[in-house]
Amino acid sequence: GGLLTNAPIQYSAGVRLPNLLIFLTTFNNVFEPHVAIRDAAKMSIPTVAVVDTNSNPSLITYPIPGNDDSPSAIHLYLSLFKTTILRAKEKRRHLEALFRLQKKSARPMGAPPMPRS
Repeated sequence: GGLLTNAPIQYSAGVRLPNLLIFLTTFNNVFEPHVAIRDAAKMSIPTVAVVDTNSNPSLITYPIPGNDDSPSAIHLYLSLFKTTILRAKEKRRHLEALFRLQKKSARPMGAPPMPRS
């Protein structure tokens, strides 16, 4: 059994699986690859992972070559992920606001154009 492949059985059929998994290291201990990487590949869930020279990147959707042993490197990766996620959320908020404004200003079919002021 697996971490993700058994989720609907262990919890309920309505359990929501993640859209993406991010790994800072691909091992759950020194010698074994993380079981969630295998499960994600089986379930077609994209993965982003820091892949060191001792890791196999074949099951990783978006491998990031880098050192996964150094605390300063991990801090850098976390900082970059955080910045990217916050920027993307802000961009999405702006796009949603723009979409709402466009939707409000759209006139129904056949309606006369709005007068210019």
